[in-house]
Amino acid sequence: MHDASRSRTVCRRHSAAKRCSRRCADTAVAPLVGDPPMQGQAGLIQRIMVICIGNICRSPMAAAALREGLRQIDAQVEIASAGLTAVYGQQADPLAVKLMAERGLDIGTHRAAEFLPRDGVESDLILVMTAEMCHFIEESWPLLQGRVYRLGHWGKFEVDDPRRRGERAFRVALKSIDTGVARWLECIAG
Repeated sequence: MHDASRSRTVCRRHSAAKRCSRRCADTAVAPLVGDPPMQGQAGLIQRIMVICIGNICRSPMAAAALREGLRQIDAQVEIASAGLTAVYGQQADPLAVKLMAERGLDIGTHRAAEFLPRDGVESDLILVMTAEMCHFIEESWPLLQGRVYRLGHWGKFEVDDPRRRGERAFRVALKSIDTGVARWLECIAG
């Protein structure tokens, strides 16, 4: 995604005048265009899109955690998830299903969907797992600038892809997801 040899993305961290030759893990830490929209501001957030690569591990877990958290604070926000390169209809990874079931959350019926530009346009907030995804989405669909933030925006972290790396990697990813979701819920609750 953010590959200096292929990308024309201007790095916000190192200079607006030069292209970044590094993989900037923290370039999306600062708000990209203004501050994230907050629920406390006349209910600006009505739909959140959560995005990862395949929409079978991180984004379904994050979407389920967000849904549950929003239910607990009685916030009426629609949550959807998608993947940048998702294989439509693929089931959630069995380890993701298992970890969410341990919490009483069922993602067993989840089916992957590919992110489409209209999904972004219809969303008030787009949460992604890495800065690289932020760069890619904003470069590919400039209209979405200002809506795209990392799930770990507030804690300045990324959620690593646990796919094919075993249960421990899934638990680490879920811990990061929990941290990011908790902070976004605080902001949405106002």
